[in-house]
Amino acid sequence: MAGLFDKQAEIYSDSRPTYPSEWFSKLAALTSQRSLAWDAGTGNGQAALALFLLFGAVLFDGVWKLRNQVIFENTSLSIEDLSSRIGRLLAEFQNSRAAEAVPVRPAKRLLVWSPPRRFSFKINVDAAIGPLFSSIAAVARDWRGRLVFACSQKVNTTFPLQAEAEAVRWALVLAAKLEAVSVFIESDSKICCDALVNPCQTSPWRIRSIVMEMQVLLFDSSHVFVSWVTRSANMAAHLLAKWSLSCNLFGSFDLGRCPPIFASVVERDCGN
Repeated sequence: MAGLFDKQAEIYSDSRPTYPSEWFSKLAALTSQRSLAWDAGTGNGQAALALFLLFGAVLFDGVWKLRNQVIFENTSLSIEDLSSRIGRLLAEFQNSRAAEAVPVRPAKRLLVWSPPRRFSFKINVDAAIGPLFSSIAAVARDWRGRLVFACSQKVNTTFPLQAEAEAVRWALVLAAKLEAVSVFIESDSKICCDALVNPCQTSPWRIRSIVMEMQVLLFDSSHVFVSWVTRSANMAAHLLAKWSLSCNLFGSFDLGRCPPIFASVVERDCGN
């Protein structure tokens, strides 16, 4: 029977439809065990490819890490732990895909930087990712729009989400040193901000420990608040992080010692 399709295989493959990846995420959500998947009647594999990407990659990652633990850390082999780990990673993957699929339409006021309320400070943070390390920047301004401090530092990660989380954590540490009625921290990383606003939500594993530390810092500082803004409302921190990375120059800056493009954005924001 297979021989009947030898000559038409390429045409058959081109003619068969592909399926939206959301279908497979919805199917996966209906199953209680997700460590293995079987595609019956696979045809030429449109569904099998998506199922492999969803289940197989996580399975291989779990097996590889378990293998390393057994060989290098002398831990015992536990299939139950592996299955549980795979389930957690798949749930995290599905949650992140769902968050990406939800369109976010920010209010018009979020499209530009706005000063905080009277006698308060606002700290904007962002990260720039390099091939060997990343740069994070924090820009603090008062209720008049005046620059309080601007600083950047190097972080030893090349993962964007981790660098963004490090920037927010740094801002929380800096906020604790400010004497103000309130301190508002803004980041354009929605995943990081959502992890703090919704503590019951499972955080991506790569930033889970950072999120836990940030939650402790927030708990100890009742006058500090974290929120998400669009990139256009976070340009000062974005430009400073990007400039520090490109010049490999980190530290504290003021309007007399900073990149001109950063100074122009701060002055423009002050006039909004």
